[in-house]
Amino acid sequence: MNGLTRRAFLKTSGLGAGALVLGCHSSGSWSTSDTAVFDAWLAITSDGRILLQVDKVEMGQGTHTAYATLIAEELRVDPHQIEIRSAVVDDAFANPMQMTGGSDSMRGSWEPLRLTGARAREMLRSAGAERFSVAPDGIEVADGVVRDPASGQTLSYGALAAEAARQRAPRSPELTPPDRFRTIGKSFPRVDALAKSTGTARYGMDVTAPGLLTAVVVHCPHALGTLRSFDASAASAQPGVARVIEIPSGIAIVASGYWPARTAARKLVVEWDPGESAGVDTASIRAGLTHALDESIAS
Repeated sequence: MNGLTRRAFLKTSGLGAGALVLGCHSSGSWSTSDTAVFDAWLAITSDGRILLQVDKVEMGQGTHTAYATLIAEELRVDPHQIEIRSAVVDDAFANPMQMTGGSDSMRGSWEPLRLTGARAREMLRSAGAERFSVAPDGIEVADGVVRDPASGQTLSYGALAAEAARQRAPRSPELTPPDRFRTIGKSFPRVDALAKSTGTARYGMDVTAPGLLTAVVVHCPHALGTLRSFDASAASAQPGVARVIEIPSGIAIVASGYWPARTAARKLVVEWDPGESAGVDTASIRAGLTHALDESIAS
């Protein structure tokens, strides 16, 4: 992103100071004593909050839950302990690609996200070993706590976040083997279920800003049809409507919000020219396909 500084990125993405930020690329070292950015997927704050920036769109297919599952598996925490954030557009998510489509979210991020969680786990382990003055191999990292079983000493992930940021991220950390999976392949409620069922989930259409307007487009009901004429007097009189505009794909009603625009759209008086698609409907398409199939079978 041209002109976007690291500080600005952290401010706009909701990851403020005092956060340990990791990613799937292990090259380089941490930038400061308490914050390190690789590709900004994962953050652990000083008060123990685990933040995950998801670079895919959640459209009901479960990406938020799936991604939380992968991170939770390697950090060895409950997926519901992970707070989901929608990522800003950034080159850090270019591998494999910051887009949603083709059922590729999990296929493309299965390993990178698990590596992100595993690197964070091992860096927390190293930080704990330094704090306890023991070898890292014996340190246990699970359930938000780093523990030295020999002495019984424990520290939370949050308490070690700044020190973990000074550790070099391992290039190839060990991933949890399938026979030790705690979350992957297990059944549990979706991480966004509560918000969606209580109406507190924030969707794109919930976003507001000073002077923000919403447009609803009325399209021709015929695929190849065109606009003949329209009367926007009733629609324009709808409270909140700013403009009614003819555009190449139909008529756009611009208003102060979605509902005023949608209400005004219903008040449009429109005459369409169906063009070549006149008479084409579900029944005619089905009949044509059935006829083509019969001919194919007969031949």
